[in-house]
Amino acid sequence: MGMTYERSLELIHGFTNEDDTQLIHFTGTVSGLAVDANGMYRIIADQSCLYDVSTTESATASGCYLPADTVEYVGINDTDGLVLSAVQKSTPGTLWLSKMTASKRFVK
Repeated sequence: MGMTYERSLELIHGFTNEDDTQLIHFTGTVSGLAVDANGMYRIIADQSCLYDVSTTESATASGCYLPADTVEYVGINDTDGLVLSAVQKSTPGTLWLSKMTASKRFVK
């Protein structure tokens, strides 16, 4: 029996999932959600997409590429209210966005 991915993430990086996963349904039109400044987020999408973090919903063809079914961690270090937005690469889909928090084991 192996260790879960979330448990290994906690041990290596000191982060755990807050269990408040939100969804962005993306198409050829940009969609987005507000995110907290100074946060760590785990994102995964069921279809390839392009994403961006900025003050507006601004994902474009020049955004960060996220392949389908690939977990990526996005750290946000800004004091402004920000939006994580996504747009399809070729097929509409859903992006799951989970805020991560510092594990109590690593906070003094």
